[in-house]
Amino acid sequence: MKQQFLGLQHCKCGMSWKEDIGYFERTPDMVFALEQRVVKKGKNSVKTKQVPVIRYKDKGNENSEVDVIEITKISKSAGAIFAPISIDKFLKKHKKINLAEDIKIYRAALEQAVQAKKNGAVCAQCRNPIWAIGTAMVGWNGCFTCITGEADSSEDYEIDSVCF
Repeated sequence: MKQQFLGLQHCKCGMSWKEDIGYFERTPDMVFALEQRVVKKGKNSVKTKQVPVIRYKDKGNENSEVDVIEITKISKSAGAIFAPISIDKFLKKHKKINLAEDIKIYRAALEQAVQAKKNGAVCAQCRNPIWAIGTAMVGWNGCFTCITGEADSSEDYEIDSVCF
């Protein structure tokens, strides 16, 4: 992820991260800006700080903006942090990259892995909860770290219904 402002990062895939709210999917009507906020008021001085904010463009007037009300929160799974995504959205992204793969077979494997995670399936190697997307890809019950060899899952997806 590339940092736009301190506390606000963006990824090429359409996901972003903001320090206080976590991961969310960007939309074309979002505007990212810096806003002055009062941090401390003294007797003779006022201290301000610039903080990143997200606003939506008003549909009626292209120049006006309205603050964001609600954005998807960050999700954790056994200490790992994932970007939550629906099965349909994930399969669309997966299909764009993996043209030769049969999506129907992968959907079945993904739905089976999601159900296994809901039923409490654990990694065959370390006994942590499985990563449903990775389990569907490799064909065995595995957590993110055992499947990828990486510890940082912050730029990776997990199906939203099992992203807890």
